[in-house]
Amino acid sequence: MNLVQKSVAHPWMCDVLGHLTTRHYVA
Repeated sequence: MNLVQKSVAHPWMCDVLGHLTTRHYVA
């Protein structure tokens, strides 16, 4: 379960964090 959660959460977190950081910097 940990491996699955990490594989799914890693890209999701990176995507969300990336969008949030870009939005903050752009805005």
